Amino acid sequence: PTAAPIDAPQDVSQSTGTVLGDMIDASTPDRAFAQLFSIWGKSYAELHGQTPCDKAKTAGLACLQGDTDVAGLKAMNQPAAVSFVMPDGEHVFGVVTKISANAAAETVTLHFEDRVLPMSANAFAIRWPGDYLVLWQPPKTIARPLVFGQQGEDVRELRRLLAKAGFADGDNDLKGQGSIFYGPSLRDKVRAFQAAHGLDVDGIAGPETLLRITGIAGETTVPAIFMPEN
Repeated sequence: PTAAPIDAPQDVSQSTGTVLGDMIDASTPDRAFAQLFSIWGKSYAELHGQTPCDKAKTAGLACLQGDTDVAGLKAMNQPAAVSFVMPDGEHVFGVVTKISANAAAETVTLHFEDRVLPMSANAFAIRWPGDYLVLWQPPKTIARPLVFGQQGEDVRELRRLLAKAGFADGDNDLKGQGSIFYGPSLRDKVRAFQAAHGLDVDGIAGPETLLRITGIAGETTVPAIFMPEN
């Protein structure tokens, strides 16, 4: 049977009962990945490949995995498959589908298939090791990592996205009318963005940097997970 959603954020590290028991039964890595792929309208079981990222490639999606914190999840702004450590040390697996915030607190919503568990961000952080796997659709106009000295319309698009994310290099960037040259000032803006978001400060707009820029700019293909409240 489906466990009823928990209405109020809870510290599940101290929870007991059938809700968590039911979730553990539905929380294998493959089930979490299948749910993540379904959000993108893809069938995980039917795709070819040995790993989730292999399968993503055959589906025409980019895949990124690593370690981050709740701020990093908000910046990427994409549903993320994560692990969750139970009090006995067992790892279960779910998908972060929403992070909401108001003046008082942040709430992280985890899905274990059709079971829904919202909890405070602090409670989530207690039991989340920081791992993530996200699928995403890079901007079609940016098909390569962008570095100092390059030029092209993709550089202009990087400027527009950076400006929308709050790191404008010039007055025309937000209008999509900025320079096509990746010069020193744009490199400084990329570095500033990377420093602000805990990334390697190398001035290269590679996959992880671009994922976070598009997430903060609000230009995601699937519904954004970070939802500030008034």
